[in-house]
Parts: sequence; C-alpha cells; structure tokens
Amino acid sequence: MKFSLPFLAAALVPLISLVTTTQAAPLRDSLSGDVELVSRELSAREVPADGFVDDLFARARKKTPSPAKHPLSPQQLSQRIQNVQKGQTARKEAQNKKASLNSRTTRHLKKPKTNDPKKMTANDKAAQKSIGQAITTARNNKKAERAKKLESKKNSPAKAAQNKADKAQRRKDRKASGSPPPAPKTPGKKALAKKERKAITPQERKQVTNAFKGANNRKNKLQNLPGRKDTFAVGNNKFSGKDVRQGAFNAYLHQASPVGQANNKNPKPFGNRPYPASHPDASLRSKRPIPGARKGLEHPIKASSHNGYTGSGNVGAGRVILHKDKQEKGKKAKTQVAVVGHDTSRGGDPSDHYLAKHTKRDLLEESEI
Repeated sequence: MKFSLPFLAAALVPLISLVTTTQAAPLRDSLSGDVELVSRELSAREVPADGFVDDLFARARKKTPSPAKHPLSPQQLSQRIQNVQKGQTARKEAQNKKASLNSRTTRHLKKPKTNDPKKMTANDKAAQKSIGQAITTARNNKKAERAKKLESKKNSPAKAAQNKADKAQRRKDRKASGSPPPAPKTPGKKALAKKERKAITPQERKQVTNAFKGANNRKNKLQNLPGRKDTFAVGNNKFSGKDVRQGAFNAYLHQASPVGQANNKNPKPFGNRPYPASHPDASLRSKRPIPGARKGLEHPIKASSHNGYTGSGNVGAGRVILHKDKQEKGKKAKTQVAVVGHDTSRGGDPSDHYLAKHTKRDLLEESEI
C-alpha cells in the first residue's frame, strides 16, 4: 500500500502531541513539587534577604587589619628618622668604599678611549675587559681577607675544648663548695632592640616622609641660605655651604625631639651672649657673636658628611645658627642663617662662639649650577 507524504504528515502530528503531553506532565509535577519544598524550608528558617551579604562583610572586616589609629609620638618619630639617616649614611659610605677600591685597582690600567659600544675598537674592548677582571679580582680578595679575619676571631678546636673543660671544672668546684649557680645572663641592648623591632607601617612611613619634606621646605625658606659651594672658615675649621645647609635641615628635622647625649642634645637654644669685658681681643669686648641677632636655634655642623650630625659621634666645633633679626616697624622678621664656631686661638673662653668668615662663589660659577 502506498501513502503520499501529505497523508503521513497529517497522521503523525496528533501522535507526536499525544506522546509529548503524557511525558511532560509528570516532569512538571515533580519540578513544581521541588520548588514548593525549597520555598517552605527557606520560609521556616526565616533568613533575611541580605543576611548572607552582611555575613560576608563581617568576615572581610575581621580579616582586613585596621590601620594605625595613633600616630608616632615625637620620640618614636625621632627614632625612625635617625634610623633612616643612619641607613642613608651606611649606604653612602659603602658606595664610597667601593668607588675608592675600584679607583685604586684601575689607576695603572689602560683605559678605553670611549665607552660607546658602537665606537669601541678591539683595543678598547680588551682594555674594558681587563678593567672588569681586575675589579672582580680585587673584590674577591677583599672578601677573602675579611672572611679570614673573622675566622681568626673564632675559637680554635683546641681552645674550644679547653673552655669546655674549664666550664666542667667550675661546675665541679661549685658543687663541692655548695655555692649557687651563676645567674643567667641578661640579653644585651642589641638583642632586645632586635626582638622589639617592628616593621614600619604605611602610615608611619608617610609620617616620616612628611617630617623630611617639612624640614626641607622650612630650610628652603631661609632668607640667606648659602650656596652649596660657598665656604665658611672659623679658626682651623672649614665648612662648605652644603654642610651648612645640611645642618639647617637637621635643626628643623630634630627640633621636636632633640638628639645626642643626655647632657648635650641638639638642636638647642642659642643665647648669643656678649663676650666678657675682659676678652683679650679689645674689638670684641661686650659685643655679641652675631650683631643685631636675637636668640636663635643652634645645631652642630660636620664637614664633608653625608647626613651631618644626627645624634651620634663628636659634635665638632662648628654650629649653624637659625635666628631672626630685630623686627623692623611694619615688617615681619625672617629667619636667617649664621655660622659660628669655637676658636681657642682667640684667647677667650673655650666655649665662646665666633662668627665664621663667609666666602661666596663667583657669580659666574653660581649661574652654572
């Protein structure tokens, strides 16, 4: 029997709809039942809609460390500043030592005519290679010498055995005499400092940075700030303008919490007291070291120092003085810089201050800076 295509299509449509209806009904019933079950369970728990979000925020708040609420005290800030300056000085000294060693090593070697790789000849490359090899050898020798020196300070096996035997004998004598054992040693200052040392937080780092910026801004506003290559001479002591500028910067940086020994902390007030009437130099009798200046602030100067005086070492003979002249009518007094120092050759009191002779650079040279 033959059937045409239109007849087959017409017969299959009712059959397909019947199968689909009978299979989909149980599936819809099962899904609707599951949805109702989940809805009833959630409503029974009575969980608020934003409960899960609040819980996530609470967990994040516990895990995230809260920022420091209290800033560093003046003493703590001063200690941080001193540590920064000591680190800067140590790095600078290490660079200078390295440069000095390289200079001593290569001073007798042939130098390349140019350092431009494109213009270097074979001889230039050979000279550059010999310089690099010489520097490497010198550094390795320096390291070996330092290691040998450290090794010599350690106890030899024979000395270590002797120390152990002496310790056992002392313990035996102590038991025989009935004397108590020695008290345990207390840790040194360095061990305590390392134990109590804490990493600097971003807030504390910003506070230290702001202290450096503030001191530098105040220094730059001084009325007669000297040039870096100016010179100051008092007695046998000579200082550059850079030394004076560094001293003025340190005076402002450590003003809130002076540094140094307990009996000589700097910066400190400068009285500008007059010389005694019995001074050997008749031209100085009853006069003040800085004419026309009121009381100011003094801080030590160290010649050719990377960071100047930061609280350790000898204070030296030079001082930078930050003072204000007597205020004129209708004008605001500005802070000025002066340099004084001790000079025993003048014959007065060893603690007397004398104004340093200031020599400025040539104006033509100054314009080239």
